[in-house]
Amino acid sequence: MAQIEQGLSKPRVLHVYKDYFPPVLGGVETTIRLMALGMKQQFQISVLVNSGSSKSFTEEVEGIRVRRVGEWGRLASAPISPQFIRALRQEAKTADLLHFHHPNPTGDAALLLCGFAGPVQEPLPNAVEAHVQNICPTLGGDQG
Repeated sequence: MAQIEQGLSKPRVLHVYKDYFPPVLGGVETTIRLMALGMKQQFQISVLVNSGSSKSFTEEVEGIRVRRVGEWGRLASAPISPQFIRALRQEAKTADLLHFHHPNPTGDAALLLCGFAGPVQEPLPNAVEAHVQNICPTLGGDQG
């Protein structure tokens, strides 16, 4: 627990996904934004996402630190971003909790390849939240 061990009052939570609002206006992006805003009084919140371009940069959005990592492009809406691996490794070093939002194949691959949770190191607490919409079309019959 990086922040707690250092004696700081607010534990650090790192949200990991592919996009963030603004500029992307989507359900998951908006949910992450609302969670971050709602938690920022009790926690030090950071968000790690892709930038939607080849450029990497860090900015503050509504009091939330957002690190946007460059990407080569997208395949089936998943960012292709080898540099996301290094960014996750760097961000995880100071986090107390990693909060992964799914679906996010880029984040999954980065987690597997970044090497911060190897057999020698103590595993970092993490949460995985699946944002899925169950659509089950019915062919007639009762929908109640």
